[in-house]
Amino acid sequence: MLVPTITVAISTIAKNLDNFIKYFSFKSLREADQVIIIIQGDIQDDLINKLDGSYLVINDNGSGVSRSRNIVISNANCDYIWFLDDDILLDNDAIVRVKDYISKYHVDIFTVRMAYIENGRPYKSYPNKLILDRLDIINVSSVEAIVSKKILTQSKIRFNESLGLGTKYPSCEENIFLLDLIDFGAEIIHIPEYVQKHPLVNRRTYFVNPKILFAKGVFCKRYNGVMGVVIMFYWFFKSLRCGSKFRDSFNLIYGYNSAVNILD
Repeated sequence: MLVPTITVAISTIAKNLDNFIKYFSFKSLREADQVIIIIQGDIQDDLINKLDGSYLVINDNGSGVSRSRNIVISNANCDYIWFLDDDILLDNDAIVRVKDYISKYHVDIFTVRMAYIENGRPYKSYPNKLILDRLDIINVSSVEAIVSKKILTQSKIRFNESLGLGTKYPSCEENIFLLDLIDFGAEIIHIPEYVQKHPLVNRRTYFVNPKILFAKGVFCKRYNGVMGVVIMFYWFFKSLRCGSKFRDSFNLIYGYNSAVNILD
């Protein structure tokens, strides 16, 4: 049986690079077949020199995590790409465990589970099923996704660079990306194992940020049909329950109505 190869791609920015080098567990990358580190912004050579010389380090003068991920797609040379951010800690055996699942199922996309660094609790509520569908991808973060390079080459699908951290609308780029892939015919398997950790965050704040709500409205339009509208109004009332001001919650509807300008 051929063992799949994995590109681990880490997106960071210049001001975070020093902390990333200090605190990231580079030992966890030993089983990666390629490591790409995308750094956006002006960087100092002395910091770059601290990184392993076998890593592909790309300095990008642009901004936005979606742009960073698209650069990775263009430079990855392995069977699968695992998209990570600079605040994610991989377990030391994470790559081996993921490779075992890829070898067993050989589908286009795999998702994993994530816990909080501080207390070990789940980052979110994860599905108790193996095969994910269109509705399930609402709950997938980009750092939880491992995507086949083959289907990205065939479909030419990329992240929308108008969305995501570092842009005006910092959310939902991964959900639209995965939705595009599913509609192209991709299959998604959920790996029911916690293989990485994320700093503690109050996820309720995602529903009170007007720019994030606008991005969620764009996703609802991309989802299409009655279900897209249902999701939008579900999020609308959830945002109010989370403490959003009524006028800010309306950004969901503004995003829905303006989606054609973002999705083109």
